[in-house]
Amino acid sequence: MWGRYRKPRFDWPFITLASLTLAGTIFAVWELVQHRFFYTTDPATLHWLFITRGIAVAVLLALWAAWYVHRSREELLDALAESEQRYRTIVELAQDAIVLYDPEGRVLDWNKRAEEIYGYRRDEVLGRIPPYVENPEEFRRTLQAVAEGQVIRRRHEKRRDRDGRLREVLVALAPYPGVQNGNHARILEIAHDMTEFLEIQRQISHMDKMATLGQLISGIAHQLNTPLASILLLTQMMEEECEDAPPRFRDNLAKIEKQVKFCKQTVQRLLSLARPSVSTRSWVDLRSIVEDLFVIYDKEFRKRGIRPRLVCECEEAEVYADSNEMEQALLNLIHNALDAMPNGGELTVRFRSDDRFVTVEVQDTGVGMDPEVQKRIFEPFFTTKGYGQGTGLGLAIVKRIVEDHGGDILVRSEKGKGTTFILRLPREANENA
Repeated sequence: MWGRYRKPRFDWPFITLASLTLAGTIFAVWELVQHRFFYTTDPATLHWLFITRGIAVAVLLALWAAWYVHRSREELLDALAESEQRYRTIVELAQDAIVLYDPEGRVLDWNKRAEEIYGYRRDEVLGRIPPYVENPEEFRRTLQAVAEGQVIRRRHEKRRDRDGRLREVLVALAPYPGVQNGNHARILEIAHDMTEFLEIQRQISHMDKMATLGQLISGIAHQLNTPLASILLLTQMMEEECEDAPPRFRDNLAKIEKQVKFCKQTVQRLLSLARPSVSTRSWVDLRSIVEDLFVIYDKEFRKRGIRPRLVCECEEAEVYADSNEMEQALLNLIHNALDAMPNGGELTVRFRSDDRFVTVEVQDTGVGMDPEVQKRIFEPFFTTKGYGQGTGLGLAIVKRIVEDHGGDILVRSEKGKGTTFILRLPREANENA
């Protein structure tokens, strides 16, 4: 494409031949002029003529050499500019971050893709240790080893960009051509951003796992539904027929009924997660759903010492969605908030909107979560509640409902300071479906 690179050099045969031709021409012309006009001149005049001829030849040869050197220099500068432009074009169009370091770890060059991946402009990092380096001393040792000839071809690293997000990159390091004082003075790094690829890979793995889990859950749930229904019916019949039985016997029957209902509820949630029902969508006012849920939970709020607040920062909070699924999602979030505030607190549901999305924030002032728990809260069957108090399916169902409607869900939490779930739902998701 670019042609083979050839090291510029002087054309010495041409220079020699041209110089001899020029000198010979001058001498020939001078001899003709001397023979024609100065043949009978005295020796003193001839002496000065010979000196003048030598000076003229030297001057003309010097001018010829200066012109040739100047022309060659211009060609070399043009070739250098073309090479620099070629290098810069290739580097800027590269889909990998290309960074050039000195042995101390300071950035000497930084391409456009590096700006996109890490978020720092070229002028912000030139001459400095790159901001993503957490241990400068270890980084320098690595570069020194590379400068001495070691080549690192594939090394997986995690680096934080300007916004604090973790980037997963595949790094290659090698000495850059060029020698200073006998040592390689520069180190070239090429970093391929694997963040999106690995995230897609994780999502595909999760989808495969959920598909397999869904098939297993569906089969088990159908097998359990019938015996659980029979046990519940028989227990209720025994309660009606044993009204005169001892209190302890009736209490045991009530406990059996409660546990069977819990099992049936778990089975229904499993079915809801594994095989969602057909969605019937229409325009739904989310604020009305929350107001109704606040009325339903009013007694529970007072019992637990929780103060509910509904904050609407928009004129309307309508989305095109399935009303039952929206109610189920908001119910699960409010129920989780209640469980997170055993000693009372404040529950706030806030609405915001723009032309495309409605945002719902469910905020509590409860116990909060540490980062490790936050990473797993949307996994099926993961729960921090005690045995018999939670199935670990509520938030997984909420996530499934929100994503089925084309939205997303985020969580912000701090241990001991409460939790906020943020639902971002498109106003017109699947309106024409």
